[in-house]
Order: sequence, then C-alpha cells, then structure tokens
Amino acid sequence: MFLGSMVVKADGQPALAGSTICQVDSYGKLIWFEVMKDGETSIALLTLGNSEVIETSHGPLAVTRTRVITTDELLCYMAPLGPDVLSIPLTMAYLRNYRLNHPNAQIGTQLLKQTFVAGTTNELRAEILHSAGLSPFVRFGAM
Repeated sequence: MFLGSMVVKADGQPALAGSTICQVDSYGKLIWFEVMKDGETSIALLTLGNSEVIETSHGPLAVTRTRVITTDELLCYMAPLGPDVLSIPLTMAYLRNYRLNHPNAQIGTQLLKQTFVAGTTNELRAEILHSAGLSPFVRFGAM
C-alpha cells in the first residue's frame, strides 16, 4: 500500500519529508522503509504504535518511533533475532537444539523473547500455548 508513496510529513524524522518509499520490508516486529530523496537512499526503521504519524500520499501510518539508520545498523538490529514467526518455519531440529541448551527455560517466557522467535506477541503466545495444551510455566527440559 505504501510502496511508491511520497512521505509528506514524519513527526519523528522531519528529514524524511519529500522522500519516496521504494521498499517495505519486515522481520519479526521490525518494519523498515527504504526511502529515496534527492538520489540518496536511506532506511527508516519503524516501530508500530500511536505516538508519531507519518503522513504519506497514500494516507497516514501510526508509529511509536521512527529512526533513520544505515544498512549496517539494520543488520545489527536483526543479528540477535530468532527465526521470524511469519516467514521462517520452526523446525524440530531448532526446537530440540533450543531445549538441549535451555532446559530450565519456561516456554511461556521464551515465546516472548525475540531472540527465540522474532515477532511473537503476547496474544500469539497465548494462542500457541492454548492450541498445544501447554502451561506457560512448563520448562523446555520437561517436554
């Protein structure tokens, strides 16, 4: 929806005004726009919420925070993240390895850690545990 949009106004990053959104991507809870202005490409890292508004030619986008970063900074943000809950399937090998290395970790706590699975929210955690019939207090080593 926002691809090709012109950033009209960005509360947290006024320098983004006048940029064109060239690419939109995400991983876990991280969302970023690749924007171009005056022939220069930048990355705008977004946290969704309601504190700031980015006005675009296709409508407003409510965000908690906007930061203009470099590609290297984006890679640093992503480096500690676990598999993306929406795009990379969790394999049994990944879960077995995690259980061996973290036998005392409670599954309910781990599901919220972005280093275990990136993008998991409290609501999704509750759905996963309910569907599996598991208590959030079960430890990996007991599974």
